[in-house]
Amino acid sequence: MLLASAATDSFEKTVLFMIELMTMLMDYMRTANDRSAKVVDFKQPHELRQLMDQCLQIHNEPQSLEQLLSDCKQTLKYCVKTGQIITYYTIITLQSSTSFLATKYSRL
Repeated sequence: MLLASAATDSFEKTVLFMIELMTMLMDYMRTANDRSAKVVDFKQPHELRQLMDQCLQIHNEPQSLEQLLSDCKQTLKYCVKTGQIITYYTIITLQSSTSFLATKYSRL
């Protein structure tokens, strides 16, 4: 009976984790499509490495669900919000410029 209780507790923790994760992702998607929000919270690579040191490390032992949620939240904070129209224009412009340069310099 104790094993069944532990399994139920584990299942409930997993369900709560998934609900929390989905809530976090929905908030991110809402922000990613908000034109008044920043497209990116830019940090220099060395700053980003310091801020996200915990997220970037691969641990030998499993991390807690709380730690996973914290890592996801921190990762989403520094992601580029690709849902904003300015991001699409930037990507299209960069692709066009890259294609133009590749065509121009491939003939040399």
